[in-house]
Amino acid sequence: MDVGDRWAKLKDQSRTAVAFVLVVLSVAALFAFANLPAPSSGTTTSTSSSSATETSTCLGCGGSSTTTSSTTTGSATTSTTTTTSTTAGSGIAYVQIDAVQQYGKWELSGVSPGSVISTIQNVRATTGKTLNIIRAAKDIQTPSESIGGGYTLDSWLDALQNAGGGAIVPSLNLDDYTNDQGAGSSTSYCNPNNTNDCGPHFFWETSESLLSLQAVKNSPGGASVFLDSYPTFYRESNGQGPYGPAFTPGGAAQRSQVFANLTAEGWVHIYVKEIGPVYYDAPPAYASADDPAFQGSSPYLIPETKILNAMPTGELKLVYFDRQNKSQNATETALQFFLQLNPGQQAVGLTNMAQQQSAYGYTFVYPLYTYTVFVGTTYTWNANTNLQSDGQPMLQLIESLMGQYG
Repeated sequence: MDVGDRWAKLKDQSRTAVAFVLVVLSVAALFAFANLPAPSSGTTTSTSSSSATETSTCLGCGGSSTTTSSTTTGSATTSTTTTTSTTAGSGIAYVQIDAVQQYGKWELSGVSPGSVISTIQNVRATTGKTLNIIRAAKDIQTPSESIGGGYTLDSWLDALQNAGGGAIVPSLNLDDYTNDQGAGSSTSYCNPNNTNDCGPHFFWETSESLLSLQAVKNSPGGASVFLDSYPTFYRESNGQGPYGPAFTPGGAAQRSQVFANLTAEGWVHIYVKEIGPVYYDAPPAYASADDPAFQGSSPYLIPETKILNAMPTGELKLVYFDRQNKSQNATETALQFFLQLNPGQQAVGLTNMAQQQSAYGYTFVYPLYTYTVFVGTTYTWNANTNLQSDGQPMLQLIESLMGQYG
C-alpha cells in the first residue's frame, strides 16, 4: 500500500481513532493521578523580561498544580507561584541533541557520530540515569541513509538508543502539513527531493519515514514524536494565515483529527512544542515543551511561569532550548541569548534551570549538542568543548546537575 493510500485510510479511520484516543487518555489520566507520589510544595518569586517561549507536556509522567499572582511594573513582571508538583521519574533524564536533518544530513560540524554515542555512554555511566534523547533526527528520513563515520542513520540511532537506554524522540514539523501545494507555497516545507510533494501528503510521508526508524519504533514505552510548530498550526487551522493555497482551515476538529491520525499511525507518545507569548490549547498529548525565559542579570535563565502554569495538570512539562535561525529583524530566542553569555553566566543559567525543576513542576532538557544562527552569526553548543570558567567541560557541570536535581 503506498503512502497516499495509507493516508486516505487514516482519514477514514479518524472518527473512530478520535473516540478511542479520548477513552485511552481518560483512563491513562485516572491511573496516572492515582499513582502520583506524595507532592511537594514551594513558593518562589521570580522576575522575568519578555521573551519568546517554547513548551512540552507528558500525560502520566508527572504534573503540577499551581496558583499564581503577578504584579507588573514597567517591563518587569514579578510572579509569586505556589506549586504542587511531580517531575519525571528520578531515574530518567532528558537530553537534547540536534544532529540529523532531512535525508541523513549531519548537522554537527566537527563532531563525529561516534563521539556523540560516546558522550551519551559517559553521561549514563556517570549519572546512572536512563536518557531520553529529543530531536536527534528531524523531518523526512531514510533508514539506510549514510551519515558518516561508518554509520547509517538507522545503525547510529540504534547505537545511540542502546547507549542512553531511553527513548529516541524525533521531530516532525506541522508546518509541512499547512504548506500545501500551489503558487505561494514555501519549498522549504516540501520534500527536498520533490518540491511538488507538499502539504498533508508530505507530512504523513515524513511521519511514516520517522516511524520506520528502528530505534524510534522500538523505544521503551512505544514510539514518541516531537511536534514542531504547533502554535503556527493552531493559528492556521483557525484561518489565521499565512498557509498554503490548497490548505483548508478546519479548526479544533482538524487539530483533533491530526492527533488521532498520528496515534492510529503508530505514535504512542506525542510531545507538543508550544511557543508563547500564550499557551495554545492542544488535543490531549503525552508532553509539552517550553523555552526558558531570559534576562540580562543573574540568574539569566528562568522558568517561563506564564506558559508553564497554563499547561494541563497531570501532563509532563518540559523546558528545553528551541533551535531556530533568526534574521536581523527578529527577536532573539533563549538559545541565542544563552550562547552569547560568557561561561560563568552560562553556568549560572543552567544551574538555575536545574534547581527550579521541583518548585515549578517541570523537567529540564539538558543541552548536549545544538546550534543556532542569529543575525548572520552561527553559535554552537558542544557540552564537551564549551568550557566553564575553570576550564572544565560544561558536560561536567551538566552531569553534576543531572545527578543532583534530575
